[in-house]
Amino acid sequence: MMKKTYLTIIVLVLVISFIFGAVCYRPNINTATIEELTEIRGIGEVLSNRISLYLDTNKNATFEDIEDIDGIGEYRIELLKQKWSD
Repeated sequence: MMKKTYLTIIVLVLVISFIFGAVCYRPNINTATIEELTEIRGIGEVLSNRISLYLDTNKNATFEDIEDIDGIGEYRIELLKQKWSD
């Protein structure tokens, strides 16, 4: 009986950890592809290309760096922050 209880607890902890990790994980903006950026509301193909070109030449960019791109303002930075980390 005790082994079954421990096994149940371990399985529950693993499932909760997996779910929590999947929900909280945000990939780094520097690894974003054009396709992934285009999926974000408010970021179309043109801005995705601009961001991608900027990230190709500016490794380890922060959101403040990306804000320098023409057409990217505080609103779009907030949209990016919802999906990505820097």
